[in-house]
Amino acid sequence: MDEVHLAVFHGSGIPMTIRKICITEIKVAPNEILGKMLYSSRCGSDLHTIDGRRIEPTPSVLGHEGVAEVVISNRTEVEIGAKFTFSVIDSCSNCELCSRGLNQKCISLFKHINTKIVAPVNCALATVINALSDIETLTAASNPGTVLVQGDGLLGIYSCAWLSSHGYKVFCSGLISKRLELISQFGGSPLHAEDSSKLIEANSIDIVVEVCGAKSTVPEAMRVLKPGGLYILVGMIHPDSHLNLTAEMIMRKCLTIRGVHNYSGRHLQTAVEFLCSTSDKFAYEKLYDPYIYTLNNISKAIEAAQSLEYHRVLVKPF
Repeated sequence: MDEVHLAVFHGSGIPMTIRKICITEIKVAPNEILGKMLYSSRCGSDLHTIDGRRIEPTPSVLGHEGVAEVVISNRTEVEIGAKFTFSVIDSCSNCELCSRGLNQKCISLFKHINTKIVAPVNCALATVINALSDIETLTAASNPGTVLVQGDGLLGIYSCAWLSSHGYKVFCSGLISKRLELISQFGGSPLHAEDSSKLIEANSIDIVVEVCGAKSTVPEAMRVLKPGGLYILVGMIHPDSHLNLTAEMIMRKCLTIRGVHNYSGRHLQTAVEFLCSTSDKFAYEKLYDPYIYTLNNISKAIEAAQSLEYHRVLVKPF
């Protein structure tokens, strides 16, 4: 008999409880695999839900970033013991949205890389790849251009790494000094958000990527964008995101504004490939709390994540 442990979320301000479920038999259908979770990391959207900034059904089990190991495989190309990540959402692959490339279905295998740094790839990095992979077709800039990344969290770090690897000149603004110190190690030039108006001239940036989740950053983005510029919104996926923005401001500069949420299978595969190809180039290990929490200490893990000392906190579910 196998026992599965779950950390159950009951609402903001209410302690989580650990629930144990006994499974007498697991049936794995043809072409399916069964994976055992190795590590799960705390995403910013989980923290928004825990803090009450986003309202989700309860009771529920939070968490969607993670890396797993194959324990049963009915697919000839997938070996027992293989490490993999997975899409946060499944899809039918047949409806109109799926036919337009808005499906989200993938399993991506990887080898020869530190398992711990893979946990956020199926959320943070895959979302960044979705946001940035087609930017050359959406801006009037002569590629590669100059980019301002608004946010020094994990999405900001990943954005700097991807953009700098593709030849873009990258500025990254944020508010946390310890995080800003890491920006240069991922190809960006750090900039305290309060100094942006002093150090970046108006109409000088080709692309602004918002990954901080703060609506207060929008006026600065509108100021620095060149005519014909591109503004990508990624982080403000919560209700407190009403924007003080007029159509005239967009039209006079001929701006393109793009909203991004999640990703499709091709973005996840590209994310895994990018992480593997740059694991020796960028110091991804520095982004993680060196202490690995267990599920029984989930409250301590959440406190550590909320402190923002590290970009990600890892939990071992066993």
